[in-house]
Amino acid sequence: DRHYRAGIELVELGDGGARDEFEEAVATAPMDPRLYLPLARAFRGQAELQPSNPHLFIRAAEYYRKFLVLAPDDPRVPDARRELEDGGVGERVSLFEEVAHAGDAVAAVLLVRGVEVHEA
Repeated sequence: DRHYRAGIELVELGDGGARDEFEEAVATAPMDPRLYLPLARAFRGQAELQPSNPHLFIRAAEYYRKFLVLAPDDPRVPDARRELEDGGVGERVSLFEEVAHAGDAVAAVLLVRGVEVHEA
């Protein structure tokens, strides 16, 4: 797929437009599991550049999880799992979801940004 190839090239160049290419590729072939890992990596890269944007971490985790579910036998699964867990993406998203579910949006955003929140 043209968008998939263009997205890979943009990721390799460090271009932020990679995310758009992968989203187009996923829209074209939504069940192709090979698209989810590079898309997750593109979102993670953007999240690392913009740590104050919790949505980027959430999208990265979403695509990592889709890849892990849809391609359990892919040889890249151990790397993807490690990136999700060790990269802090999964942890930040879990904290965000937990606090957001409790109704404290401000605390959720602070947690995603890496600010420790203590109860008063």
